[in-house]
Amino acid sequence: MNLQQLLDAIQTEKYATQPLAAHRIAGLEEHSREHYALLLAAVLRVRPAISAAQSRVFSMLLEAMGLANRQAALFERVKNLTAANLSESRRLIAEHGLAQIFLLDTFILLRLEQPLTDDDLRLGAELADLLQVDSKTLSALVTLALHVLGIKKPQAFSDILDPLDCPHWHEFICEKLTVAKLKGGIASGLWWLDQAIETDTGWSLENLTLFFTEAGRLSTDTIADAKVSIKGCRLINPVMAFKSQTLKFDMQDSQVEGRYPEPARLTAFQFDRLETVIFKNTHFTTRDARSVRAGNTPIAFEQCQFTACGNPLLVGGALAIRIPDIIPKTVALTLFFQNICDKPDIPKTVTLTDCHFIHCRARLGGALRIDRLTVENTAIINCIFAECSATEPGMNYGIYASRIVTSSPRNFIKACQFKRGRFYLGDGFLPFCRSNIDHVFSESKLIDAQLHASMRYENEFENEFKAGITPTGNSEIRTDVVHQLPAWAEDF
Repeated sequence: MNLQQLLDAIQTEKYATQPLAAHRIAGLEEHSREHYALLLAAVLRVRPAISAAQSRVFSMLLEAMGLANRQAALFERVKNLTAANLSESRRLIAEHGLAQIFLLDTFILLRLEQPLTDDDLRLGAELADLLQVDSKTLSALVTLALHVLGIKKPQAFSDILDPLDCPHWHEFICEKLTVAKLKGGIASGLWWLDQAIETDTGWSLENLTLFFTEAGRLSTDTIADAKVSIKGCRLINPVMAFKSQTLKFDMQDSQVEGRYPEPARLTAFQFDRLETVIFKNTHFTTRDARSVRAGNTPIAFEQCQFTACGNPLLVGGALAIRIPDIIPKTVALTLFFQNICDKPDIPKTVTLTDCHFIHCRARLGGALRIDRLTVENTAIINCIFAECSATEPGMNYGIYASRIVTSSPRNFIKACQFKRGRFYLGDGFLPFCRSNIDHVFSESKLIDAQLHASMRYENEFENEFKAGITPTGNSEIRTDVVHQLPAWAEDF
């Protein structure tokens, strides 16, 4: 549906309630919202008369801004508009990064019922100059306004304006995602998901932008063998869940980004008992949401970056990974570990290669919270963990790895850098296999950071533990730090 179709639907009383989603400025203080709306009202008043359609859309916008029933008062204020009013409107729009959104709203209002006149274009150019928007961007915003009105479709939405910045126009910019369209595979376009949908088959997305509204959810639970493939995509505010032992997941060359509501404690991707999960060359920026949670699932990340990910109310900011509890609870424990020692090529359950974690945060384990791993099934290679943190007092760790169990520490953390943070490897190493004792770390660096570990069982291996990591700057390594985890730390 385009905006003109919406206006027709309103006239037939199809829409009984406000049809626009909340405007980007709806969360700002009233002073900023009023000056944004005042400048829009001034633009409309430039024309000799305001049409019924323009009045209706302006009213819809005001309601989306949290300024319902203010239209008459704003038009009255425009009659006495001063240079100081204009200056304050310009300042606030610039301060909140609203210039492009304002111009988009402007062109939609001016183009509603007739083509833009020369006067309209001159006005737009003057506003762009006032708001410091270049001519190329101005032209692109005109094209996007035409798309909202159902007149012309832009070639690339991401080159014009970020979908996060204009939620009130999503319905008219993006095509709605449905289960039927998803099952057929989607190869391009601008899409949005505004409700919870479930599918029992595999699917694929390629070279597209997909935006999730606050209510958008996508769940996949397959019965037969299936694959989910995401390639070259931009996912905004995704909330996805996958559950199937016969499902393979692959995502590469993509971006995952969003600004999530902190109290909701959301996770962008959740995996439970999948056959395999692989992420390659994917950049995550999930503010106030955990990026990935995986339980009982072989998972690999290669050349991925996690920036400003995580929620201070959750465990694991970028990644929360739980490995099956395979440790036998019998006297055969020693034989179990000896058997592992004889099989050094056990497939890895968790692999991080060439990944960067920067400014990630959580209640515990800002970059990574991992549990029940064995050195034999884990590899963390050539990764950087920088300025990752946690909010829990006394447990401010960018990495928190618990219940690490091994028969022989064999370099499962290689060529990594840990910068300006605190990191924890805990609950002890169990070296039942005395041969081939190597190091947990190799060729790694601790840079102005603290590494804490628990080695309660075999303290004579402390030197081996430290040998593969070089502390520099104001760094510290301790191997006597033991934590009794509260229940919430186990719930992830």
